[in-house]
Amino acid sequence: LVAEAEEQKGIRIVRAVFTATPETEPLPWNAEMIKRLALRLMEYPACVALLGLKADKAQLTFARSDDVVYDMVALLKEAGRIIGGGGGGQPHFVQGGGSRPERLDEALTAAYQTLSGSL
Repeated sequence: LVAEAEEQKGIRIVRAVFTATPETEPLPWNAEMIKRLALRLMEYPACVALLGLKADKAQLTFARSDDVVYDMVALLKEAGRIIGGGGGGQPHFVQGGGSRPERLDEALTAAYQTLSGSL
């Protein structure tokens, strides 16, 4: 994922949506797996993870490495509104969810655009 990440001003932005249904993925993803993936991506320098999980509800996990200065809480608030929910966390790691999984791609795109415009 890091090798294929989009780069904006030297920051690699990993943006991915996973699904919790085995028909669409080789492995059904869950919130704990997405969290562990985000924590692992935080270990890379100059990296931001914008991850989503489509299930009965939409789930978001955003994270950044220590050398990236950006408040993930503010980013989650915007994306959370799109999926009909919210969340919280720390400036470097946040999680949230909402009742509109059909808008998950839109939420991640909005988060990416906001982040890219602020770097």
